[in-house]
Formats: sequence, C-alpha cells, structure tokens
Amino acid sequence: EPDLRSSRPPPKTMAVAPDAFDFLLTQLASVHRMEVGRASEAAKRLSKENEVLSNEIRALKNPAAAVKGGRGSS
Repeated sequence: EPDLRSSRPPPKTMAVAPDAFDFLLTQLASVHRMEVGRASEAAKRLSKENEVLSNEIRALKNPAAAVKGGRGSS
C-alpha cells in the first residue's frame, strides 16, 4: 500500500506574461544593484574602521610609537 504522504501532487505553476516577467526581472536587477552598493559602502566603512583599530592596537603594543604620534592618527 503506497504512503499517500510521500506522493505529493506536482507544484502549481503560474503563467507570467513576458512583459510582466521582464518588468519583474528589471526590478530584481535594480534591487540587486542597490543592495550591492550598500554592501560595498559597508565594506569600505568596515575596512576603514579595521585600519583605525589595527593602528590603535599597534600603538598599544608599542608605547614608543604612541609617543611619536602613531596613536590616534587617521
């Protein structure tokens, strides 16, 4: 006796007009570009923060560098 729970009906498909599909694809591409731009800006900001923190850590490890002005310079 077959298990009815494992025999699922095929998924329902929905027809989309070519113009609507093109519109949706264009919208998706636009959102993707916007998100990539945001991610790029966040990466730049984090890179700068990482550089500042690395300089501060280096200064803390080497107090002589802090006296010479290596600490806190950006």
